[in-house]
Amino acid sequence: MSVDMAEQRQSKRTDIKATLLIKRDGQPKDAPFEEVTVTSVGLNGAYFYTTEKPEYGLGERIMCTLQVPPQYQRIFPFVRIAGWSRVVRVDEMVMHGQTRYGVAVAFAGDMTTLTHIAA
Repeated sequence: MSVDMAEQRQSKRTDIKATLLIKRDGQPKDAPFEEVTVTSVGLNGAYFYTTEKPEYGLGERIMCTLQVPPQYQRIFPFVRIAGWSRVVRVDEMVMHGQTRYGVAVAFAGDMTTLTHIAA
């Protein structure tokens, strides 16, 4: 990632570790979701890593479902968010001798949110 890259986030991100379920546009409806780990989440998007070269294209649509872990639910206005997102950045980096790819997705305006879980 370039150090002179302009900040493009529209909302503050919080560093969390959570599972994000993703499915790329065009996959069969019965195709399973892929599980990836997000490292930061904001009101408008999320960032995750993968070790396999994902070949995501900028602007590509991805179906995402994120359940916010209980210890972070007080800082978000939702506990779960699901719907279409778009890839806005893909970073390639080497960490501990292994190539990893960071993928930033922006949540679309039509995402469905669950604001609390009934007791």
